Amino acid sequence: MNKKEAILDVARELFQKQGYAQTSLEDIAQSLNIRKSGIYYYFPNKEALFYQTFSSEWIEDLEQFGKSLATKADLDQRILQYAQLTIRHVRNILLHYGTSAQIVLETRKLFRSKTIVRIQEMKTAFYTHSIQEGQTQGLYRSDISAENLGKQLMSLSDALETRHLYYMEKTHPEMADYDEIEKNLIEIITYILAGIKKNI
Repeated sequence: MNKKEAILDVARELFQKQGYAQTSLEDIAQSLNIRKSGIYYYFPNKEALFYQTFSSEWIEDLEQFGKSLATKADLDQRILQYAQLTIRHVRNILLHYGTSAQIVLETRKLFRSKTIVRIQEMKTAFYTHSIQEGQTQGLYRSDISAENLGKQLMSLSDALETRHLYYMEKTHPEMADYDEIEKNLIEIITYILAGIKKNI
C-alpha cells in the first residue's frame, strides 16, 4: 500500500467513526504518524480528501442501483425509483457523516473531473437504456431521442439538487431538505414520462 492509499484508508475509518466535522487533517496525520504537510502533498484540503475517500464507493453504489432495477418490468417505476435512490444516496451520506450542504457544493466545485463525469455517464446510461427499452416495447414514442432525454433527466436531477443545496446553504446550512428535492424531482419526471407515452 502506498502513502496515498494509506491516507485514504485512515481517513475513511475516521470519517466513519467520528463524522466529517469532528475529523481533522491533524487527526488523520497523527494516526499515520506523519506531518499534516504529508497529506497536503496529495490533497489540497479536507473536502478533497473526503470526496476521494468515498468516490469509488459512490460509483459502486450507483452500479448496484442500476443492476437491482435493470429487470424491473414497469419502466416508469424503474426510472422513478432510480431517481429516488440516487437522491436518497446523497442524503444518506450527508446524514451518516454529518456533512453540510456547503461541503457537498465545495466538493463538487473541486471535482468537476473524472469522478463527476463517470457518475453523470452512469446516470445518463441508465435513463437512456430504460427509455430505449420502452421504445422497443412500444410504450414510449419512437420519435424521441432516448440518448438526449437520458442526458436531460440526469441534468435535471443534478440541477434540482444543486439549486436546493445553494438555497439550503443560505437558509439552513446544517442540512438540505432532501425530501423536498426528491418530491420535486419525481413530480417532474412523472410529467416527462407521461409526455413521451405512445398513444395506443
